[in-house]
Amino acid sequence: MKIAMLISGGVDSAVALHRLVEQGHDVTLFYIRIGLDTDEGDCSAEEDIEMCRLIASRYGLPLEIVSLHEEYWENVMEYALRSVRQGLTPNPDIMCNKMIKFGFFEQRWGHEFDRTATGHYASTLIGDDGLVYLATAPDPVKDQTDFLARINYDQLSHLMFPIGDIPKNEVRRIAAEAKLPNAFRRDSQGICFLGKINYNDFLKRHLGEKKGPIIEIETGRKLGEHNGFWFHTIGQRKGLGLSGGPWYVVKKNIHDNVIYVSGGYDTARQYGRMINLEMMHWITRDPWDGQCDNQPILFKNRHTPEFIPATLTRTSDDEYLIESARDVQGIAPGQFGVIYDAQGRICYGSGLITAHKNKIQQNTMNPDELIRLKVLGISYSQIQSGAYALILAQADGPYRIPVVIGAAEAQSIALRMESITPARPMTHDLFVSFAHAFGVKLQRVFIYRFEDGIFSSELTFTDGERQVCIDSRTSDAIAIAMRTGTPIFTTRAILDETGFIMEQQDDESDNNDEHSSDSSSYEIEPEPKPKLENYTIEELERTLSRLIDDENYEEAAKVSEILKRKKENLI
Repeated sequence: MKIAMLISGGVDSAVALHRLVEQGHDVTLFYIRIGLDTDEGDCSAEEDIEMCRLIASRYGLPLEIVSLHEEYWENVMEYALRSVRQGLTPNPDIMCNKMIKFGFFEQRWGHEFDRTATGHYASTLIGDDGLVYLATAPDPVKDQTDFLARINYDQLSHLMFPIGDIPKNEVRRIAAEAKLPNAFRRDSQGICFLGKINYNDFLKRHLGEKKGPIIEIETGRKLGEHNGFWFHTIGQRKGLGLSGGPWYVVKKNIHDNVIYVSGGYDTARQYGRMINLEMMHWITRDPWDGQCDNQPILFKNRHTPEFIPATLTRTSDDEYLIESARDVQGIAPGQFGVIYDAQGRICYGSGLITAHKNKIQQNTMNPDELIRLKVLGISYSQIQSGAYALILAQADGPYRIPVVIGAAEAQSIALRMESITPARPMTHDLFVSFAHAFGVKLQRVFIYRFEDGIFSSELTFTDGERQVCIDSRTSDAIAIAMRTGTPIFTTRAILDETGFIMEQQDDESDNNDEHSSDSSSYEIEPEPKPKLENYTIEELERTLSRLIDDENYEEAAKVSEILKRKKENLI
């Protein structure tokens, strides 16, 4: 066949080319050149082009260098900047594949060939209906189907993935045996064609900087400052400049330029199970023909080796709900939820992740309207990944009015009213008012016991789908739990330099070691690190997520393999 081979200078596309040549295809090489957004030259692009020339010469094949510079900046990066301005987390890689590599390139050059080939780790298969489907690669760490989840059927039908059936180590082995000049060249990292630039510098050039507060979501305490909400994304841990972590970004207030964070590796604030999707796109066809009700699927909400089990339900013409079987970290509006079949073999398509649509409704009172009410108190609470302030008010009468608004708006009200206290404990009367107004039930009570004898309590409400956590005095929490027959969980907690560390439930007496009342002086004796094989599936999944966040892909691959074997009951 006559094939257009997209080559980048990396080992993946080089080995893809090698396999096509071995199969006897007539190949023409194409390098898509994208310039930087500055007037400076792109030295890395010149290095890539020189490597492509060496490979083309090695096989005696023609190489065409084509430019899609304007198309890339006017479409892909304009989409990225527009999303960031709106407080969303864009995915330029997905849009680059859809609009540039398999969009403009196909329209101008690719359509003249029988097929277009790339070095993506993906494959295709023919379904029972005779249609072509996007299929996953055997190497879960390198699988790139999530980056292809917005292409259309015509694009997919014209594509070839020559290395989609082999793992990365086999690609390296083939490159070494073939003595390719880039056999041991390091893999590129980053955003599509912009992998070699500093993304924060790029955002700074286009969006500038603006100082804003970093607020601890549980307490409303200011921890530091940031240079603009557009530099941060939901689930982010690195680059916050905060001590005593780890800290995770759990919410952004783009109107007031506020970043909200929560501390600790296992903080519930960074996890969720419900993911709302809109703008659903099916690559080949809708596998359920519009009758999608609680269908078993696997999905990804970011680039990771793990496929997460869930169900998918169509809630309206263009909206779907993913209900994950386990907690999901860093659900970021603007990213894509990628949908796979229950076996993780076929990638059906993707939908745009949107903000949570809670059954626990928010009243739409603005701060000026609330000022006219007699505000009784503010208690910071949590509804999934969004933080809101519960305000209990009384308007010229005996009725308490629960109102849920943004935490920043609540802080604004508190500053404008001299008589208000920063937080009001959840007493039984207020509990009854809240539960009745929002139709929620008390699910459980957590009592955190610190080593210095201080207790902190939290009430967890549920409406059957989502949760709201509200702080309370321990005496009130126990009284409410006893009146309602709600289970109480007592958990030891320790504050130290790494943040808020939760230990396992323990009813034994407190540690008798003496500690200063200064939390930063607490020390914890390190425990022997258990072998990965002894981790639970949930512990392995969270370890894998952290390794991917740290870009430690070698360890991630090991953990992924152990997790796979454990799920297959081989360990």
